[in-house]
Parts: sequence; C-alpha cells; structure tokens
Amino acid sequence: MVSPNISTFREIIPLIYSWRTPDVPKYDGWEKIGYTEQDTADARIAQQASQMSIAKEKVWARRAVFTSESGGRFKDTDFHDYLKQQGVERETQPKRTEWHYIAPAPKTSLEYFNDFAGQDFQAAPTGVPEEDYTLRPEQQAAVDQAVAAFNAGNDEVLWNAKPRFGKTLTTYELMRTLDVRRVLIVTNRPAIANSWYDDFQRFIGHQTTYRFISESASLTARQPMNREQWRAFWLNHQDEDPRIVEFLSLQDLKGSQYFGGSYDKLKHIAQFDWDLLVIDEAHEGIDTTKTDVAFDQIKRTRTLHLSGTPFKALASGKFGPEQIFNWTYEDEQVARQDWDDDSQENPYAQLPTLTSGFHR
Repeated sequence: MVSPNISTFREIIPLIYSWRTPDVPKYDGWEKIGYTEQDTADARIAQQASQMSIAKEKVWARRAVFTSESGGRFKDTDFHDYLKQQGVERETQPKRTEWHYIAPAPKTSLEYFNDFAGQDFQAAPTGVPEEDYTLRPEQQAAVDQAVAAFNAGNDEVLWNAKPRFGKTLTTYELMRTLDVRRVLIVTNRPAIANSWYDDFQRFIGHQTTYRFISESASLTARQPMNREQWRAFWLNHQDEDPRIVEFLSLQDLKGSQYFGGSYDKLKHIAQFDWDLLVIDEAHEGIDTTKTDVAFDQIKRTRTLHLSGTPFKALASGKFGPEQIFNWTYEDEQVARQDWDDDSQENPYAQLPTLTSGFHR
C-alpha cells in the first residue's frame, strides 16, 4: 500500500541575492536583487527569465538577517527601501522590477547590503515607504467577486483565503473600488493591527483621503490618529472629503455597553452608519452569542468576512456560492507553475513549494 511520506518540519533559511547578465545591453551596470526561501540562491536565479537564453551571473548571496547583536530577519523589500534611501536607481518602467543600477554607485551592492544588515534592528527606521501597487490576479478576482455580489443585492461576502493571500491590501482595493467613506475593521487578533497599518501607510494613505484610526495597544509606539484627533480633523477638513478606516479589537467592542458589555466607550461606533464592516479572521471567536449581539449592533451596508478556515460559516449555509471567494494552497501552486509572463517577476516564486514523497 502506498503511504505518504510527510515531512512536518523544514528549516527555512531566507536569502537575499544579486545577479546580473552581460547578454542584455539595457541592463549593463544593473543588478537584480531578490529574496528566496529555496535551498540555494542558484536555484532561484536559474528560475528567473527561464524562457530567455541569457547568461545569469550571481554576484553574491547572503542570509536575510541582521548581523547586529539584536538580530532579526528582513525581506528584499526592506533592502530595496534602503537602496532607495541611498539614492540607488531602480527600474520602474514599463513595470516596477527588482533591477537596480549599481555600476556608478559609490559602493558595490554587497557593500550596501553589509551596511544595511549591520544595522541594529531595534534602532532601524520604522517609517514605511510609500508605493503604488498592482494586485495579483487572484486578488483582483476577489475584489471583482465581492463587488458583483454586493451589486447583486447581497450584503455579506466571505473571502476563504490561505495565509499570505494579501487580505489587507486586497481589502483596501475593495474599499476604494466600492468608493466607501466609513470602514470599520474588527479582529479577534489585535496584534495584526501592524499589518493593517503597514499596508495603509505603504499603499493607501498617500493616494487617498482615508485616515487610519486606532487606539490599539499594539500600535501605541507608532501613534496612528486616535478618535479625538479624527473628530477634529474631520471638522476642519470637510472640503477634502475626509474618509475613515477604523481598526478595533473584538474584545474592545464586546466590552462596550453599546455592544453588550459594561464599559461606557465606543459610542461613536454604534452611532455611525458604516459603509463596510470587515471582520478579520472571521473563524476565530465570533461564533458566540455575545459576539453575535455585538455585531448586530453595528449599522452597516456591507460586511466582508476574512478567514483561512471558515468551517462553521461554510457549514451554516449563510453564504451562497456567489458570496464566497476561495483561494487555497493548491490554487497558489497552480498559479505558480502556470505563470508565463517573463517580462514580470513571478509573484508566487517566493512562496513555499508544496512537495510530497511516497514510499511503498
């Protein structure tokens, strides 16, 4: 009988690498700087531009960890941001890529990397750079599905998506597509406030009139706008079409007397007519009477449920097929294998590859 040989653990050693090619004249002096969780940088480099018969010369590869005493990991995007601060040019036309113009720089790319990796992680700058974005195909499909469902008269939608789907950015794009003014995000995991705030600062804040409002303890050091500041801002900027994205923990919501608790707080949440309620990690902690009571008190036009394991919600029959968008590990692997746009970096290449072994 054939039985699966399942490995439950594999140490991942993330790498930052750089390579160049002498075969493409326009990239003379340029280096492609990326990130991989594969076993070797050579394997990752070999996959890039695989449909083009060009020489690929590895310049260097290093572990993606700070070498200072405090340590910590980072991604290529963090190093890219550092290169931008140092004035290193990056290819942005016709598409934003990982190619950087190193040749005339006062330092080699490896010297820049060593300077960056040698920073004290705890003291490293915490500012989030502003960027434009393009959704991956499945993210755009989720937005399109939700818009169609809402336009068809449904008031609730479920995104059943695996981790690393990019739910925060995709939700922000849905918010913009729907042209909503008041968005409330409630989660049972307040620590993920940083993810929501990071994507807001990086992609949304600089190109919209939305303001991110939160008094979550996990954001204390970063000081987003609080509720009193929002009220003052809203009164003084009416001509700028001010819009609100408020982040709130489920525990905080249920503690309010306006939502079944005993504390006199969050009255404005009950008073607002919200355009969109986002319930993040909808599978955690919401299947209780107190939670149902709390959500029932929120006046809203539409609700978006986000979850990677929405078993109870699916079993309840609450959502029809047109209200559910699914994105699984299998979907991701298929998209990874089928990617054939050699002019653009495969957005799935950095994600883990699922493999299985069998023995008799």
